[in-house]
Amino acid sequence: MGKNFFIYALALNSIISYSQGVNDYSLGLNFIKQDSFNSVSNDETLFKWRHGPGLYLGYVVLADDLGDNFKNFIDFGLSWTFEYKRVIALGVRIDYGVSKTKQDISLDTTTWNHKTRAYFYRGELFLGINIFESRDFKIMPIAGISSISIMSKSLDPNFPYYIEDEKVIFDYEKEKITFEKGATLFGITIDFKIRKQRFKANEFAAIKLNYSYYMSNFEKKYGMFNGNIQSITIGAGGLFGL
Repeated sequence: MGKNFFIYALALNSIISYSQGVNDYSLGLNFIKQDSFNSVSNDETLFKWRHGPGLYLGYVVLADDLGDNFKNFIDFGLSWTFEYKRVIALGVRIDYGVSKTKQDISLDTTTWNHKTRAYFYRGELFLGINIFESRDFKIMPIAGISSISIMSKSLDPNFPYYIEDEKVIFDYEKEKITFEKGATLFGITIDFKIRKQRFKANEFAAIKLNYSYYMSNFEKKYGMFNGNIQSITIGAGGLFGL
């Protein structure tokens, strides 16, 4: 009898210990769920698709021939990103900035004078992989393609003009210098989340920090302006459910 009692007591103790372990494990899972990146409650559904804008202010650094001919400059950017299952993203972005020539640039038919404005335009299409997302941060490396244009204003201060319907029409395009070429880009975007109660599930607004590196191909088309471009920007944006 004593031996049986000992066996029963040992079995009962094992069952109680196992039950406590399961409870502790369940509590742990609940804690992890409650401490997930957006504190999503059980009655909220994570959005499969998210999308959102980004508005940026940045600084652009030019290297090699580009850096010898043009000054570094401040630019502005606007982006829109679509993200699927918090894993992969597809986005577009446009950037605009104004630089100045550092020296006279001799071209075939004219000269781009020293200290003349140069307008930089970039249009981008990129893919991103969401490698980390917490309640406070989101990190996404990106890679893509970009179209880069460098454009002067009219070289003639008295813009060419013609008359149409008794109105003077200025031909701003006639005397412009334009260089256009594609580039490959690599970069990383870090979102510092601003979580608001009115947002649902995995939606958020954020302060966005981005670094991008552009491998340009101007020298392949024009035989000049060899050099890469680096850009670092800070801005605001977010991702919201579709």
